[in-house]
Amino acid sequence: MTSQTIHTHPTAQLTAVSQERLVRRQIQVAEPLAELAAQTGISLRTANKWLSRYRSGGVAAWVDSLSVRRNQRRTLDPQHLQQAEDLRHQRCTLRRISRLLAAPLSTVG
Repeated sequence: MTSQTIHTHPTAQLTAVSQERLVRRQIQVAEPLAELAAQTGISLRTANKWLSRYRSGGVAAWVDSLSVRRNQRRTLDPQHLQQAEDLRHQRCTLRRISRLLAAPLSTVG
């Protein structure tokens, strides 16, 4: 196993190295996953998730699992944003702008 760059947030309980060490000990030494999870201070569910990700795609599977919301806010592209601003200056309501640009009301807002 080789360690790749994993994007971790400041409050991440374990780094990529620790995750890799946990998985290696479980696979190579066959230590019980529940004991490994307790030793590292994570839940058994999290340990199972990491092991499952590793088995499905190796260390690269960890790289793809960022700690971000699944639903990111949408933004307008620069052209639509300019159109929305122009329509607001013409005193159009957000509902009307939303309809004209075929964009969700929450995005226009």
